[in-house]
Amino acid sequence: MAKFLIAVWPFASHYFPLIAIAHALRDRGHTVAFYSGRAAAATLTGQGFMHFPFQSVDEAEVERLMFARDSYASGRNPLQLKALLRRWLLGTLPDQVRDLEPIVAEWQPDVIVSETSLWGPILVTGERAGLPVAVFSTVISCLLPGPEAAPFRPWPARPNTPPAACWPEPLQHSANCLRRY
Repeated sequence: MAKFLIAVWPFASHYFPLIAIAHALRDRGHTVAFYSGRAAAATLTGQGFMHFPFQSVDEAEVERLMFARDSYASGRNPLQLKALLRRWLLGTLPDQVRDLEPIVAEWQPDVIVSETSLWGPILVTGERAGLPVAVFSTVISCLLPGPEAAPFRPWPARPNTPPAACWPEPLQHSANCLRRY
C-alpha cells in the first residue's frame, strides 16, 4: 500500500478535516503521517498517526501572526491582510521546504497531501522529489461561484435572497457571460 504524508498548519480547523481523510486512508491499508507544528502533536499522535514536527518553521511566530491583535487582518484592512498573507504564506515557505526535504528523503512517502495554505509541499517539495501532491482545501465557503453559490464575501447575505442576486452587478454580468460557454 501507499505512504501518505499530510502537511497541515497546526490549527484545529485545518488539521481536523485532514484527520478524517487520514483515517479513511489508514482504514484502506495505507500508512499515514503528518507534518505539522507541535501544537497539533498530541491530537495527531493520540489518533495513532506518526507526527513530524516543524523544525525550521517558527511556530510561535506563525501563531502570533495569526492570532495577535496587533497583526490581525481583515477585509476592512486590506493592506494589513496582504502583509499577513505575505509573511505567513511566503515568509514560511523556505522553512517548510527545509523541514520537508529530510522527511521526504528518510520516510519516502508516495504522495503528499497538503492544505491550500501550506505552500512548501505544493510549490517546491513535491516538484523536487517527483511526488504527486494532492491539495485539500480547508475553506468552508465556495471558492467557485455559480448560479447557486455566490462568491465568498465577508458580509452576510440578506435573508431569502438567491446567492447570485447578491453579487455586484459587474460580477453578475461576467458570470452570465461565462455560463453561455
